[in-house]
Amino acid sequence: MRTQRISKRHQILYPLSLNKPGKVLVRTGDVVNQGDVIAETHLPERFLVYDIVNQLKVKPEEVEKYIYRLNGESFIAGDVIAQKPGLFSRLFRAKQDGKVVSIRDGKVVLALGEAVESLTAPFSGVVSELIAGRGAVIAAVGAMVEGLAGGGENACGELVHSNLGFDRNKRLEDAENLAEKICYCETIGHARLVRELEAAGVSGLVVGTLEPDAFQALNESGLPWILLSGFGVAETDQDTLDILMSMSGKQVHLLRGMEGQGALLFCPSNETDSPSLFTAQAENTLNLGDRVKLFGQPHLGRVGEVVDICEQDETSSSGIQYRAVVVKLADEVSVKVPVENLVKLLD
Repeated sequence: MRTQRISKRHQILYPLSLNKPGKVLVRTGDVVNQGDVIAETHLPERFLVYDIVNQLKVKPEEVEKYIYRLNGESFIAGDVIAQKPGLFSRLFRAKQDGKVVSIRDGKVVLALGEAVESLTAPFSGVVSELIAGRGAVIAAVGAMVEGLAGGGENACGELVHSNLGFDRNKRLEDAENLAEKICYCETIGHARLVRELEAAGVSGLVVGTLEPDAFQALNESGLPWILLSGFGVAETDQDTLDILMSMSGKQVHLLRGMEGQGALLFCPSNETDSPSLFTAQAENTLNLGDRVKLFGQPHLGRVGEVVDICEQDETSSSGIQYRAVVVKLADEVSVKVPVENLVKLLD
């Protein structure tokens, strides 16, 4: 059962995790601000393989006699790693601080330098749970809209609305007002609009509907984006529009989707003492009275209430069996649709 969360006040539990094991720098209950380092791991800047047999001109079985550092031993720049004494002495010195990783088959592998990979909080909140050796779960309360799809890295900026109009020179009319901001637009119909928005310097895009050409351009652009209603021709439902209007002009965050959920548009409040702040909320069953959004023509993007869940599977004209749900739309019209063609709206 797919779900989609839209709410003017909702808690999120957002996990942050390093790609490799490292050190977690926060504790449960800590208040963190946007940009604070949550965890970090120290990695070698680069690896170097030195062929002792061929470089020092020694026999493979005699390699250990000429190595001055053991496997796992650290060294500093200038230290001798291996040397063959004699009238014409040959030696190998380390050019950077590092560590011997392995000695095998007449070769020594060195890990040189150090690179630090840091994990930072994308928004302010409270540490609700630690992920051992990897990171933490950040809890926060605020307005949010969950999308059906999304891409790119996390982004933040002021939310602005644009109708994507063009001036007489065929340039975006409000391009100068979009730089470093999150832009909401009702639809993007072709790739040129994506390129114009990218040239305007937007930080991210919130889109109601997309056409295939624009979808491909978005993925190629690398811009952070979130899709709210789907592909094709549809209007964004009024509930979602109301929340977007409440976020307008405020600092919002585009967040990559968590496991099992879509990308998020989140506008945090200053609350850190919500009673449910540390409690995960899972709603993946369908019940009478639930609000749902429909997908597929002719009802794409419309919102209604579940008034009946058919007990027996139905068979389509093509012979496919499906579970049907009766949904009453805002104009009091009831329609029967497959459960796969709707998502449950969570508040």
